[in-house]
Amino acid sequence: MKAKAKIENNILLPAENGDFIGHKDAVKMLHDSYQSGMMHHAWLISGQKGIGKATLAYRFARFLLSNEKNPDLSVSLNNPTFNRIRNNSHSDLLVLETGFNIKTGKPAKEILVDDARKIGKFLRLTSSETAYRIIIIDSIDEMNNNAANSILKLLEEPPKNAIFLLVSHCPGRILPTIKSRCRQLKLRPLAFNEAMEVVNLVTPEVGGDEILPLIEIANGSPGAALNIYNEGGLELYEKVLGVFETLPKLDNLKLYELSDLAAKAGSNKNWELILLFISHLLAEFVLLDISQSGGQVINSRKSSIKQKLLVENTLQNIVQMQIGMENLVAGVNGLHLDKKLAIINLFRRFRN
Repeated sequence: MKAKAKIENNILLPAENGDFIGHKDAVKMLHDSYQSGMMHHAWLISGQKGIGKATLAYRFARFLLSNEKNPDLSVSLNNPTFNRIRNNSHSDLLVLETGFNIKTGKPAKEILVDDARKIGKFLRLTSSETAYRIIIIDSIDEMNNNAANSILKLLEEPPKNAIFLLVSHCPGRILPTIKSRCRQLKLRPLAFNEAMEVVNLVTPEVGGDEILPLIEIANGSPGAALNIYNEGGLELYEKVLGVFETLPKLDNLKLYELSDLAAKAGSNKNWELILLFISHLLAEFVLLDISQSGGQVINSRKSSIKQKLLVENTLQNIVQMQIGMENLVAGVNGLHLDKKLAIINLFRRFRN
């Protein structure tokens, strides 16, 4: 029986997710390593956020702790190991991740040394159910220096059958001494059709051209696309497109509505998303051909906007607009300038 992913707030939970799409080379590398009988003790699974790194780590952990030996690393929903890991109750698996800090009463932003010391205690115990002791760290980027240094000794001289699965969104932040002790497993962004398949698993009610531009903007990361969707990204993207479509004259009503959303009190997310969409569209306009992955309707609208811009601007001017936008954003973020005025002035630059 194929395991179905549990979904909360349109997000796939890696520990719950029995589906795995794409990354066939990475799956084969892990399976071949297992089959060889000389499996490396530490794996650094890296790549951009939302492409399945943690899902792969849990998938491999389930595979090692179960009696199933499928080449795609899948484990049946009926297998007790699946539910044990789902419920975080398997005695041979330890997971470290950011969560709630009991001392401060606030969400934890990093993995602390006290958390890392749990690994040593865990590994001193004898494997009680399987041949392995598996540690998943999601993510190793969020370990502070003291915590990272505390696991170095364990990575240098790991106990027999200890397996470290280290998830990383930004390998450049990791101590070189940690990276040197790991086998690298770099995951690439999913192909467009693969990312679309993941999104369809989570949001089957959203289809057609609606979700396509978010996948394109997220650069092949279904997790990032779903985060944008959950933040009201589809509505904001439509409003950004709508303002661009009024160029060169500009519809002030639409522009002021968008600028009000950018400056909405109590949340920085609208501002970040609107900037992301404007930057993405400008990059598209600079390209010779509008991407074909965004859907026929959206691409037709983008092509129309591009033609309007090119009536009074060259491609070089559009590039300069991008640079001007970056300077404007730096001013807003650094000097706390008015976001509403920033958006208004930005579009007026496009007009002129």
